Amino acid sequence: SETRLSQPNDAFLVQFTKTVAAYPERTALSFAEQTVSYRELDLFSDHLAAQLVATNDEGSPVALYFDKGIEAPIAMLAALKAGMPFVSLSANHPVARRQEIMAKAQAKLLLSRTPLSWNALPTLTLDVQTLQQTTQLRPFSANNHATDKLAYLIFTSGTTGEPKGAMLSYQGLANLCTEKRNTHKLEGNTQVVTSQYAEYVFDACICEIFPALAAGAKLEIIPEPIRKDPQQLCRYLKAKQVNVAFIPTVFINQFPKWIADINLTVLYAGGSRLDPVSHKLAEHHFNEYGLSETSVTATLSEVHPNTPITIGKPIRNTRCYVLDPFMRILPDGALGELYIAGDCVGLGYWQSPKQTAKHYIDYHLRCDNNHFSDEKLYRSGDLVRKNQQGEFEFVARADKQWDLHGHRVEPGEIEYKLKAHPDVDHAVAHLHLSETGKVLLGYVVLNTNTECDVNDLRQWLNQQLPSYMQLAAISQIDTLPMTVNGKLDTTQLIIPTLQ
Repeated sequence: SETRLSQPNDAFLVQFTKTVAAYPERTALSFAEQTVSYRELDLFSDHLAAQLVATNDEGSPVALYFDKGIEAPIAMLAALKAGMPFVSLSANHPVARRQEIMAKAQAKLLLSRTPLSWNALPTLTLDVQTLQQTTQLRPFSANNHATDKLAYLIFTSGTTGEPKGAMLSYQGLANLCTEKRNTHKLEGNTQVVTSQYAEYVFDACICEIFPALAAGAKLEIIPEPIRKDPQQLCRYLKAKQVNVAFIPTVFINQFPKWIADINLTVLYAGGSRLDPVSHKLAEHHFNEYGLSETSVTATLSEVHPNTPITIGKPIRNTRCYVLDPFMRILPDGALGELYIAGDCVGLGYWQSPKQTAKHYIDYHLRCDNNHFSDEKLYRSGDLVRKNQQGEFEFVARADKQWDLHGHRVEPGEIEYKLKAHPDVDHAVAHLHLSETGKVLLGYVVLNTNTECDVNDLRQWLNQQLPSYMQLAAISQIDTLPMTVNGKLDTTQLIIPTLQ
């Protein structure tokens, strides 16, 4: 076990309030031609928090549906002030997926820029231009919420065929903000400019938004078309004089020269395996490891040219253990599963006691010199080893979850959605390593006498699953190939020709 620092943190709302008092006229949020100062951000989020308290049940989750822009961070901040956990929805997900998450979260209210035809919940609308023209904004006094109170939900791919909601606390958020204010160099006499790249449904956005607002940085929100084009993204970051940026690992691996040209003070990435770099890409370059269930970041390492890549050491108030299948601590260099403890560990899975009991473990750990420690551990499902420098090296997944372009994908959820089609008897999802990278493939056994075809199934999945879980190809087969032990024989699955 390693931990860099063990000390209490100011709550995020305390950090934010101090920043507003210190820098009221600094730009807090910037998107296209729109800007909002810290004073305005505080007033607007107070106004919305007062509306939430008057409209929504205390502690009831609030669903957020916003395109890229200034509104989403305001809505998130308002929900935190009101003490209501927020759950974000994506325009890039099918309507059925959004409705499934709202139902699963038991949300009773939706915040969006405009009313939405597909939504049946009561709606509060939020438009920055309207707020900037409002002369009477409602005041609100935010309480300091208990550290173990639910702050937000992140829904991830689930083995049961349904998304599961990771519950994250105010404590985890406070620890993340304090850590990033230091490691990401977010404070200074000259305002730091940091970017906001990630979609709001992914936990990386939490790491981008809240530490920046806690520290008084300017958050430059990246428009949707630019996000998807690596060259445009790099040019945009340079033009906006961004100092601190999260950039997807896949972009860093493919376009290091473009990224080096931005002249970033801090570059950080996570979610996928980072390739070694041959030259410096930023003044400080961090490889960060964590899961939605551990408040985004659990460990990090600083990347240097021509050196092996590790996932580093735990962040502040975080402990990591490498355990064997019998939950015994392994010596340095031994391969085992990574278990995470400390302030970053979440509260469990929303309305899923069985999944919570499986992954969040109360354990009596025996450490050095017969010292015992009671820990709440999160079971990561990742196989790691600790090297001689005390840094963790990621080796592979220990479970059936796949790492695909920075997203954790449960094959069981894809298979569940396929088998839910009335004309499908059996289905299997398979991860294939092609010449161009990892691709998802599907194989189905259809009912007899059906007129269903592959195109019908593709349309079916498009309505059920987000884009990163879509299959590159679906193949119809007569029967699932089995080994002599009665298990699926993936070696007998024919790989289709991919376009």
